[in-house]
Amino acid sequence: MSDGTTDISVTENEVVYIHFAINGVTHCYFVGMVACAFANAAGIYDAIMTALNATELRLEDIKRRIIGFAGDGASVNTGQISGVIALFRRNISPEIIMVQCMSHRIELSFKDVLSNTPLYKKVYTLMDELYKMYHKSAKQTRGLRASFEALKMWAMPTRVGGTGWLGHTMTALNVIWKGYKAFALHLNEVVSIPSGTSAVQPKAKHLIKLLRSKDVMLFAHFLTDLVAVLVRLSMALQKRQTCIYEVRQELETTTLNIINLHTSPGLNMRRLQAALAVGDKYQGEQLHGQSATYEAQKRKVLDNLVSSLDKQFADIDKGLLSCTSIANLQSWPPTFEDAPDFGNDMLAQVVDHFNNHLQQSVDLAVMDAEWTSLKHDLYEKDLGMERGFSQLKIIRTQLRNKLRASTLTALLTIQLHSAEIAEYDPTPAIHCWNTQKRRRPLFLRSVSRGHCRRPAADEMRYLKAEAEADAAAPDVQKPEDPNLDSDYDSHSESDFSDLGSAHNVSDADSEESVLE
Repeated sequence: MSDGTTDISVTENEVVYIHFAINGVTHCYFVGMVACAFANAAGIYDAIMTALNATELRLEDIKRRIIGFAGDGASVNTGQISGVIALFRRNISPEIIMVQCMSHRIELSFKDVLSNTPLYKKVYTLMDELYKMYHKSAKQTRGLRASFEALKMWAMPTRVGGTGWLGHTMTALNVIWKGYKAFALHLNEVVSIPSGTSAVQPKAKHLIKLLRSKDVMLFAHFLTDLVAVLVRLSMALQKRQTCIYEVRQELETTTLNIINLHTSPGLNMRRLQAALAVGDKYQGEQLHGQSATYEAQKRKVLDNLVSSLDKQFADIDKGLLSCTSIANLQSWPPTFEDAPDFGNDMLAQVVDHFNNHLQQSVDLAVMDAEWTSLKHDLYEKDLGMERGFSQLKIIRTQLRNKLRASTLTALLTIQLHSAEIAEYDPTPAIHCWNTQKRRRPLFLRSVSRGHCRRPAADEMRYLKAEAEADAAAPDVQKPEDPNLDSDYDSHSESDFSDLGSAHNVSDADSEESVLE
């Protein structure tokens, strides 16, 4: 991708980017900016190749990887005989395609339609002359600032021209509506008070006349709503993630919004109509004139703009660019039975055009079969859902119908994602079990609140006192009972001592658990 600009030294510079994809993820990389020896196709082509050579890419790599060139719609780029794209196809590869800048097409349509509209010329004059009057005169700027301070607002006029026509136009119009009172107040002061400069008062009279013209204000508010629709389209097309097939979707939405302006006024127009309904006044200024001229020119602009946009974007519906719709899943048939041949012609067109590039890393012999298999897999019913429903009914039975959602999710996850019994290795689970802390039976869990409950203070005191009493009690020698059976006599004294020690350990553990 490349575009040219002229710097302050009147030198033509070409900025170069590379748009590429790695594992299906697109990237845009800035290569460099190179000064053009000549501002013609040969000079632009040499500048692009110089920037590419600076990336340490060999000519063989460039020929093997470049599949397209993107630039604006100027004839120096799009010329099929001596343009930049013609030089790429002649010197690099005949498979390289030309993609014109999408956002630039919108601005070209906007300029072509409105350049011959009389009311647009008046609105453009209003925006441009306001900017020049205050940008080039410090005295007038001070007077405008005083008006802003008196009205407690701030909206200095901005330039309407520049590279971003739509964005600058929208900003300039919004500034006029925001600072309309201040502009009218200061221009009235300039007209009423002699300034000593013969050129200022006539310009101020002309500007205040435009601000009070009813048809100019109507068309300017209509233009604000129209430009907002086009700016939305331009911003959507400027996203690096936007695909070619998405351009058609955005264009269709924009076309509908433009057509709706015939019968449904936009936000700015509704505000103006509400103000005019009171008494043909807008922000305190009386408007003069008729609206018949505005209505006729409005209909003409809307109709011509729709036709111009369709003409500018006609190439995305034919040729290789139209094949990108294969990636739009919303355009696919609803079932596999309706799509046995879907995409076959588009896939064949892409393969035939980029045959040399694809042969380097793609097995073309199996591409058709893989495409059919992909469609079949995408349309196939997901059996995983059915397996999940079946396991749900097995786990949540009548006796377990109060399982929490988190518990049920954990059980389903184990059941659906665990290995088969024959392949299951329980060793990690056993190690995990053995490394856990010992249980604390008296560390009770409150079911209603979902958190752990410790024994009450009186329970703690009772259990502690009982343990201390057992520890302080003297050992009592039990008398021998002649009625004991022989099994009792068969045990040694050490066995009973071991049993007692084990009992004491168990009591100590229980006491420790209670104290915890």
